[in-house]
Amino acid sequence: GLRIWRQFNTATIRWRPGYKQAEGGHNASGCGTTGVCGNSGLNNPIQSAHVGGVQVLLGDGSVRFISENLDFTTWMRLNTRDDGNTLGEF
Repeated sequence: GLRIWRQFNTATIRWRPGYKQAEGGHNASGCGTTGVCGNSGLNNPIQSAHVGGVQVLLGDGSVRFISENLDFTTWMRLNTRDDGNTLGEF
């Protein structure tokens, strides 16, 4: 039979932390914010209900608030495992 695979809110690093809109201002379900109206989609921004950024769980088990104003290169490096780049303070 036909199998339909669904992906639920796959996040990628295309937008700053906490970005609320999809490209063109709408996601596939016509919602003005991604990850709110629909339960599926690709390339959704990493977001939370917090103003000014997101709460994230890091690989060392710590939880940190990441500002929406974080330098995008730092944001990409923070989300890339074992790339050999130095992260520094954030």
